[in-house]
Amino acid sequence: VSTRDAARRPLPSIRGDAAIRQLLGSEPAGVLLQRALRGLAPDVVHIHDPVVAFGWRSTRAIAARWPTVVTLHDFSAIFGGCVMTMGCERGPLGCGSCPQQGVWPLVLPWDATRRNWRANAQLAPFVSAVTPSAWLASEAETGAYRGRRPAVIANAVDDVFLQPVGTRVRRSLGGPLRVLVVATRLGDPRKGVDLAQAACAALPFPVALHLIGMGEPPAAPEGLEVHTHAPVFDREKLREAYLNADVVLVPSRLESFGLVAAEALCVGAPTVVTPAGALPEVLAGHPAGAVAQSMEPSAIADAIVAVAQAPEAQRSERARTAQQQFGSAQFLDAHEQLYARVIAARGG
Repeated sequence: VSTRDAARRPLPSIRGDAAIRQLLGSEPAGVLLQRALRGLAPDVVHIHDPVVAFGWRSTRAIAARWPTVVTLHDFSAIFGGCVMTMGCERGPLGCGSCPQQGVWPLVLPWDATRRNWRANAQLAPFVSAVTPSAWLASEAETGAYRGRRPAVIANAVDDVFLQPVGTRVRRSLGGPLRVLVVATRLGDPRKGVDLAQAACAALPFPVALHLIGMGEPPAAPEGLEVHTHAPVFDREKLREAYLNADVVLVPSRLESFGLVAAEALCVGAPTVVTPAGALPEVLAGHPAGAVAQSMEPSAIADAIVAVAQAPEAQRSERARTAQQQFGSAQFLDAHEQLYARVIAARGG
């Protein structure tokens, strides 16, 4: 059945508990899912972030009965349970002595990362893994998926970002350059808001830094104009924010994909990213963007200058290129092909 036309049957929503998942390897949500699947008799099951969502025991029980695809959005099912490694090199070694112990989802009062690593490795042969970037697929091969390189399917942007894009007038002469950063939590060091602030403070012209996200950002350098905005859940309004920015900056210290960058490219917004994780991969071949040469604020500032001075004339053409890459059509096609291969491999 085409994924475009398949009927939808919602399942009960259950708030999981990270401690129970780590302690037992399963939780009630996983058990209920197994019961629901017995009534549905699916051709294929697709689970996102299996360890964070249901626990490895539930996922393995499902995979033993039905062809199962898992999407790895982060490191939780690759190494010992952390969402992002943040420079830690213990993952390929089997974890243990975790520097992130106590940080969600590693919430047990003792370090269980070595055990988690082994559980992830035991699950890997039962499932067909997919990642949103080649970078994360390569990371997976150094962990639980050694010898089992996941398929790569880039994340799709919401259809609202696929609308036709016209040209627009940039900032008024003499006005500050409008730099936009969108992050889930502005105070999360992984999102690099402090890097964005330092980079903007180093620019040789006036800048207005606009931050969209939850919480309080780090203290900004003196003299930098910063505007903090509440999270924008309305996709149309978020699209407008991208369109109104002179530069969209993604200053993350680590990203397994980089959805903000993809969305910004799809509306033709000049986009700057750090050379972290999969971000360079998202911007590869896009003239509307630039990858900073390093994580240093001065290098990020140089990239901002480069895209700010680029001509605006091909904005619509640049957007169409990104829309073809990150649109829902390619995303669905790639998954349907993957499902067909997984079902055939199980003799379905």
